[in-house]
Amino acid sequence: MSRKIEKEIQKEEQEIQRRKVEKNFQDYCISHGKRPMTRRELLGAGVLSFSATMTLPTLAGMLLPLQARAQSDECPSSASGLSLAPFITLNLSGGAMLASNYVPMDAGGQTLASYNKMGLGNGAVPIDREFGNVPFAGEGISKLLVQLRANATAQTLAKTSFVAIPVRSRDDSGDNLFDASGMVAKAGLVGTDLPNLGSNSTETGIRQMYAKIKPPTPLRVSNYTDIAGALALGATGPLSNLEEPQKISLLRLITRLSESQIQKVNNQSGGRMLANLVGCATNKNVELAEREKPTVDVRQDTSLAPVWGVANNTGDNNQAVVFGSMVKSALIGVSGTVALEQGGYDYHNGTRTTGDQRDGEAGATIGRILESAALLGKKVFIYVTSDGSCVSPTSDDRAAPWSSDRGEAGVAFMLAYDPQARPATSGFQIGHFTSGQAADDKFITGGSPELASCAVLANYLKFNNRMDLITPVIGSTFNTSQLDQIIKFT
Repeated sequence: MSRKIEKEIQKEEQEIQRRKVEKNFQDYCISHGKRPMTRRELLGAGVLSFSATMTLPTLAGMLLPLQARAQSDECPSSASGLSLAPFITLNLSGGAMLASNYVPMDAGGQTLASYNKMGLGNGAVPIDREFGNVPFAGEGISKLLVQLRANATAQTLAKTSFVAIPVRSRDDSGDNLFDASGMVAKAGLVGTDLPNLGSNSTETGIRQMYAKIKPPTPLRVSNYTDIAGALALGATGPLSNLEEPQKISLLRLITRLSESQIQKVNNQSGGRMLANLVGCATNKNVELAEREKPTVDVRQDTSLAPVWGVANNTGDNNQAVVFGSMVKSALIGVSGTVALEQGGYDYHNGTRTTGDQRDGEAGATIGRILESAALLGKKVFIYVTSDGSCVSPTSDDRAAPWSSDRGEAGVAFMLAYDPQARPATSGFQIGHFTSGQAADDKFITGGSPELASCAVLANYLKFNNRMDLITPVIGSTFNTSQLDQIIKFT
């Protein structure tokens, strides 16, 4: 028998076997009302042989963590040749009073006559200077600064720049257009394995809307195994019983499916995810199975574990484990953009106690991100947002309690770390506060979270020396004169 005929017969036999498996799978789903998941169920359905070979339909039920990667119309690639710094968003959900930590300046760069609606008393606020010359509420008033310093070394902070953006936003709302990850992804920041990680099951991974461009669908990470499952083809789930060669064979089998077979399986529950796996993500997963797996578990990193305060026995769902592993994923290039979210910032309960605690927690997270970048010798760009802000009773007391929402006093932060030296800036504030102790909405970005987010992108690109990308990403959003006013990195 000729080799050609032998191959044709073998191909026909494989096609018959695939059709049989498809029918068994569909019949099982119809009769049981679910997809087979366990080994016993797979055997009963006729989709898993006693030799432990696996076929396409079983993957639909086993790689559920990869659903978040489903992008049927686009396959992000990290092969663009760009070298952009990791971009991490920290959203403080609820309306953090960031303007009582960083001290906003007026249009002339001077302190306001009074901060008595902002819980900082009169204009003679004690100032601590950090990041070169940036004013924070001193003498321990800014708990964000206190905990930031406690979690990042002086050497790390000496190589970090800080820029504030006074911007009004809606209180207690997920509709503010603060998310910049879509623009950053379009600029070219795409991870080798995962395009986008987030904390929530929203379009952005956080409780903010996207500015200008929808980001790649984020993989929601609420537990370390969410990342592990996506990176290691179910390393902690049902696929863990497979040897690496079996995983590779399985994925290669999927890539050979015909379009009609793909469409049939796509009609099953979970098929949209499977269709994506059969497309670009499947080919990428073959590559993942063939090469050494990246280590992103912060508990297993002896240098980073102390930074995040975790140990080998710290639980998978511990926030420090989750955040630390997401951050490491970004820093080593495994993921593209990362969006972290901390809740509890709607803290106007008639005290400063809760607010101080939450602000301190935010500072600790920022400090840990910076220190992680320093230990890994990586650049990082951090974008801190919140939905709205707070107000205190009019008082000269610098410990006046938070009494209500006040989104007009909002501020967003940018921090940039470079292991070589502090990134140079021409100033530490984009826009300003008015004598009414509010962000000036007459300034380009002062009344628009979306334009503030675009300004963040512009500064991020400048930090990366890639201003050639701004027009391809956001077009003529800003003219030359406006860019001169909003870009602070030099």
